[in-house]
Amino acid sequence: MKKLIFIVWGIHIIISIVLFCVYRFVIASKESTETNFFEAFLNILETLVDLGFSILYFFGMVAFSLPFFLNFIKQIRNNYFLSLLTFLGLPTAFLIYFMIDVSFDYHSKNVLTTFVTFSIIYLLITITEFLVFRKKIQNCH
Repeated sequence: MKKLIFIVWGIHIIISIVLFCVYRFVIASKESTETNFFEAFLNILETLVDLGFSILYFFGMVAFSLPFFLNFIKQIRNNYFLSLLTFLGLPTAFLIYFMIDVSFDYHSKNVLTTFVTFSIIYLLITITEFLVFRKKIQNCH
């Protein structure tokens, strides 16, 4: 059982690194439409904010994978809802927070759209990991 949890966690970390690299690639491939110095300056600032969000995204993905280890506790591992919370609780709460809070406070929707899109992709992958984990847990019993 411990081996399965470590395997799921390791796969999750690898997927997180891949998503981080794709996120950075998407940021780097954005088209620049500056026509004067001020627009070029704003483009540089937006790129810096994008980089900040990408670093936040990566550290968030790694931190959100740590509750997976709560599945070492038999009562959590055997309870479908508690096990689901170890996989999806924190990422979902933070995604909802960012979608509500940042959408009201932040002016550049372009950065937010990229961040939220990749966060939703992350949640979908985590849901898939959870379903595979639960299937393997049921096969062990």
